[in-house]
Amino acid sequence: MIYTAKIIMKYFIFFIFYFIFFFAFYLRFMDTNYWIGLQYSNEKYDWIWVDGKIVTYDDWQRRPSATDNTYCARVKRERGWKELYCDKVIRFVCERGRRMS
Repeated sequence: MIYTAKIIMKYFIFFIFYFIFFFAFYLRFMDTNYWIGLQYSNEKYDWIWVDGKIVTYDDWQRRPSATDNTYCARVKRERGWKELYCDKVIRFVCERGRRMS
């Protein structure tokens, strides 16, 4: 009985290790789009950040052809920004506030 429990635990740990390994691999190399809080504005005819500020720096892969506010910007693993429909569900990057010391 104890021998069987050891074998089951061994395979369970083996399974968990490989599940974590492949999940981490997927997150690192496959799912690499991140919304950066940038959306096209029809009112300003330009790209704006979620706080309403106009973009003063850009890193577009190609200059976007967005014409309405259904477009947002995403970044893909150090390759620059690209337009994407805002209703697409992807990961996002949050701004982190300053630490108070």
